[in-house]
Amino acid sequence: MRTSVPILVALLFAVDSADAGVCYGESACSYPCPAADSCYPEHPDPAFHCPAGLTCQPACQPSTCVCGQSTGNWNCTDDCAWECRPRFVASGPWLYDIIDLGTLGGPISFARGINDQGQVVGGADITLEIRHAFLWENGTMTDLGTLGLFQTTEYDAYDINNAGQVVGWPGWVWQDGQMTRVGDSEVFADNAYGINDAGKIVGAAAFPGFGTRAFLYQEGTMTNLATWGCTAGYAYAINETDQIAATRCLYQNGTSITLPSLGGTNWGTGDNNDLGQAVGESYRTGDTVYHACLWEPDGTITELFASENLRSSTAEAINNNGHIVGRATRQGDIWSIAYLYEPGLGLLNLKDIMRPYSQWEDLSPMDINNRGDIVGVGMNLGARHAFLMTRRPPEPTIPAASTWTLGCMTALFVGCAAMIVRSRRSGPTPPRTS
Repeated sequence: MRTSVPILVALLFAVDSADAGVCYGESACSYPCPAADSCYPEHPDPAFHCPAGLTCQPACQPSTCVCGQSTGNWNCTDDCAWECRPRFVASGPWLYDIIDLGTLGGPISFARGINDQGQVVGGADITLEIRHAFLWENGTMTDLGTLGLFQTTEYDAYDINNAGQVVGWPGWVWQDGQMTRVGDSEVFADNAYGINDAGKIVGAAAFPGFGTRAFLYQEGTMTNLATWGCTAGYAYAINETDQIAATRCLYQNGTSITLPSLGGTNWGTGDNNDLGQAVGESYRTGDTVYHACLWEPDGTITELFASENLRSSTAEAINNNGHIVGRATRQGDIWSIAYLYEPGLGLLNLKDIMRPYSQWEDLSPMDINNRGDIVGVGMNLGARHAFLMTRRPPEPTIPAASTWTLGCMTALFVGCAAMIVRSRRSGPTPPRTS
C-alpha cells in the first residue's frame, strides 16, 4: 500500500490538534458547543434557542454550574430552562442514544417491554379514544390488532419473549400475527403481564371462589398460584427457570416464599431476572415513604440506594447483569429523575448518560434487556411518546501528541520525502530486454 505525503501531513496535524476539548459528556464533540452568548441547545440541529418568552442567558458551563445535589450525576436547571450537566466521567465509558418510537396515528404511546433482540412492545393511540398494542422492530411500529368480538377500546402490550410472543391487556397472547385470549374452559385471564421463552404466561385472573389471583398459564391450563401457598393478586414476571415474581410472593415449581417488607404494610415485586433476583418497592414503617428494593431468591430484602439520601424511589425492571431501571426523588426535590443502576457505578441519571443536546424530558423507564437497552415513555418536544435507549460504544479519541509521537511522525515524514526525491533523480526504470 502506498501512502502519500499529504496524508502523512494530515495525520501529523490531526494528532497535534486532537485535544480540542470535551463537549458536555462527549469524548469528542459530535455537535458544536454552545457559544458564550447562546442558550443551551434543546436539539442538535444546531440552532441554539430558548423556550418562547424566556430571555437568553449565558451558556452553562460544567465548571460554573451549581447543582445543589450530593453527587455530580444530577441535572440542575436555571430559569432559562437549559440544563447544565457535569462532564461524563464516573458514569462509564459509554453513552446512550435515544429514539422516538412514534405512535399509531394518535397523540400518545408508551413502551413497556423489550427482548434481547431489541423488539419493543407497548401501547399507542390510534385516535384520542382508541389505543392498540404495538410491536416495534427496526424502525417499524406494527399494530397487533384486537380480539375481534371482545369489545374494548384499549389494548396494551406488557411483555415479549425472545421467540417474539407478546402478552398484554386484556389477557391475550399474540404470535404469528394472531391475538388470542389466555385461559382455559373455566377461567380467562384479566391481564397477562409476563411470558418467558418457553411460552409460560403469568398475570391476574378472577378464579371462582377466590376473587382476583395471580395465575400461571401453561399447556392450555390456568393455575391459581394461591394454591401453591402464598396469596398474591397479581403475577408480573416469569424468568427462564420458571420463578414467578408476584405481589409479595415468589413462586416456583409448586412452592412459594412470602416476601418481607421494609416495615410498611404495602410492598411488592414487579420484575425478576434469571438469577432469581426480584425488584419492586416497599413502604417503610409508618407507610409514608416507599423505596426501591431487591429481593434475593431466598426472600432476603435489601433497600436499594439507602446511602443516596432519597425521599422515594421505585424499581421497574432488572436484567441478568443486575442493572436496574426506575425513578427516584432526592430529599428536598419536587421532581423525580429516571435512573439506571449498575453495580460498581451506582445510581446514574438517564439524562446524564444520554447523547448531549437531547430534548427528552420526564423519562419513565419501564424495562431493560440483557444488552442494556432501555424502553419507557417520556416527553419529546411536548409529545408523550415511547422511547428506546440503546447503548453505543465510546467514540474513538486520538490522544494529545507526545514528544515521542511527534518525533516518530517527523522521522517518517522525512524518510518518505527523501525516498520520493531519490526516485525522481534516478529517472524511470529501463525496460527489460531478452
